[in-house]
Amino acid sequence: MVSFKSALKYALKQEETARDNYLLWSTQTEDKNAKQLFKNLSNMEEKHVKAISNIITQGSTNLALKGFELLDMSYGHQPHSKSNIEYLVRVIKYAISLEEYSMKNYIYIASKVDETSVKKLFMTLAQEEKYHKTLLTQQYNRFLKAH
Repeated sequence: MVSFKSALKYALKQEETARDNYLLWSTQTEDKNAKQLFKNLSNMEEKHVKAISNIITQGSTNLALKGFELLDMSYGHQPHSKSNIEYLVRVIKYAISLEEYSMKNYIYIASKVDETSVKKLFMTLAQEEKYHKTLLTQQYNRFLKAH
């Protein structure tokens, strides 16, 4: 059985890593739309970090994640160097796999805890990661179509 405290620490580390990766990737791409997407995802992950940190410090299992913002971005053709396109494709594919991994881990953790509010916490995080994966997949498909 997974302890609530260890599950929270794991989730916090996952969210901090995702936040930091998205922020780094936003500085390393020349594509305006990908840059904005990575910044937005970094901000969403930061909301997760704060929510989980609050739970750890206050001992509450109420999760107030409001990360389901819809992003209104155009994906027009922009000039790119071949190396930047290859880099961006690799980064987005990697980010998609990380979101999938986090989503599956949160579902697994939810299945191993007994308390209903804790299950809800991790299922909410799983839904957030699924949403991030959807955003990244849409960006990936639009990017490939534009290039």
